[in-house]
Amino acid sequence: MDKSKNVISNFIDYLRHHGYPENSFIFEYRINKNSIADLAIIDPKTKKLIAICEFKNKNIPKVYNLVLSQLNNIAKEIKDNNIQLYAIFGKEISPYFEVYSYEIKDSNIQLNPNIINDYPIAISSIINKEIIKSTKNIKRNRNGFLILCMCIACVIIAILVLDFLNILEITAERLILISIITAIIIIPFADRLKFLGIEFERFKEKSKDII
Repeated sequence: MDKSKNVISNFIDYLRHHGYPENSFIFEYRINKNSIADLAIIDPKTKKLIAICEFKNKNIPKVYNLVLSQLNNIAKEIKDNNIQLYAIFGKEISPYFEVYSYEIKDSNIQLNPNIINDYPIAISSIINKEIIKSTKNIKRNRNGFLILCMCIACVIIAILVLDFLNILEITAERLILISIITAIIIIPFADRLKFLGIEFERFKEKSKDII
């Protein structure tokens, strides 16, 4: 049997022993039409990628540089820092492989000795990253909405001042138009908005459980 297959077999046995289900492994995972990774590890429930692994028989400078280049190309393709990239090298003593993680430090790419977390820890890490990402998005949207409301308020105040100074006359029709435009601007930020007897509700895609 090819030595690299032995490395993969030993590594998969290790993952199984540490709680990874059989359907979390995808061999020969296609990154794009020109690139295939040796192994992808996914969360079977959400189908989210946990890690991508490249396997080599031994850790020597030439092979090290080759797999580093491969992982760097994969990182550029997937563009997701939450997905761990690993180089798995074969070795002579138990567990017959060693794990190196792909990292970028001070703009330099490198492989550092590491370990693979047990499955529950790996999944918890994904959930925590999703929560952090979601919280950041909510905060960003909230800040954007506050700025938008302040701008709308300033415009309305300016219009009222011009009306008070008899520079601009606000008719009932113009007031309705201002209200409609304001509602149209706010609608994308609101889950549900009732205006002039008409209720608008944002379309929501059904989200997959991550727990």
